[in-house]
Amino acid sequence: MREAVKVPVGTAEPWHVFIKNPELVDHVDFIAIHVLPYWERVSFNDSIGWVLDRYKQVKEAFPNKPCSSRKWAGQQRREFRQGQAQPRR
Repeated sequence: MREAVKVPVGTAEPWHVFIKNPELVDHVDFIAIHVLPYWERVSFNDSIGWVLDRYKQVKEAFPNKPCSSRKWAGQQRREFRQGQAQPRR
């Protein structure tokens, strides 16, 4: 696909998908990671450090690839901050 278009190609996946499948990174110009402490049952108080650690882990694994992170869903984030969130299945 990258050869067929004249714009950078990327994908957004949960952070661990790139770590477990590093070959994906060979096929994109940039990566965007979903970092979701709520879904991984990280406490609110630990969530900021955990998010930064996951970002650092991905950047260290793929130092030559631009990387960004995606945000949490708004309502779930509000519930999470208020200590009311429950995982949806």
